[in-house]
Amino acid sequence: MSSPARTRTPRAVALTAAALLATALPAVPAAAAAHSFASTTPGPWVDAAAAPVSTIEVAGAPSVIRDVDVTIRITHDFLADADILLVGPQGQSVVLLSDAGCDAQVYELDLTFDQSAAGPVPTVGPITSGTYLPTNVDGGCDGGTEEFPGAPFPTGPWSDTLDVFNGTDPIRTWSLFYVDDLGTFPGRVSSWSLTIDADPTSAPQVTSPATASGTV
Repeated sequence: MSSPARTRTPRAVALTAAALLATALPAVPAAAAAHSFASTTPGPWVDAAAAPVSTIEVAGAPSVIRDVDVTIRITHDFLADADILLVGPQGQSVVLLSDAGCDAQVYELDLTFDQSAAGPVPTVGPITSGTYLPTNVDGGCDGGTEEFPGAPFPTGPWSDTLDVFNGTDPIRTWSLFYVDDLGTFPGRVSSWSLTIDADPTSAPQVTSPATASGTV
């Protein structure tokens, strides 16, 4: 004897929003955002005994760095003498440029340093505006030394990658130190800026009505 067929009749049920969200929605990731910050304190080149520093103050809510790019505008009669060091608010540091370009003479040259760039600044000139890896030449036409002074200026060892800033909070002071390791030829950094891609440390809130209806 066969059993009678069973049928199901749809019925409306009230479910809490929390229950719907828990079963239907994945976690919402924090949104990354890239922001640029420019310096207002460029300065002249001097020899290593009195390295100037230019700063950028980064403000905002705490976040975690995913990527940092740096752009400088530089004029120099002998680019290989230019040593440039970036120091972040947590003390990490990277040599952006040292002993590259050899005898290249540059005027208002725009150099962007990006860890995803195709290659470093050329060892010898001519040098053109563009995007490069941080470049610290070992050797080169002026011996391959860095002449950043000691305290209160940062001492080595220094990193050779902008990834040293990843995972840290960008808030507070970033410092750009620049020196001429011989002090013979004139030059200056006329401007510089940071582009920082960072994730907020707290995820956005998801809100909904107190109840929701569904058909089961």
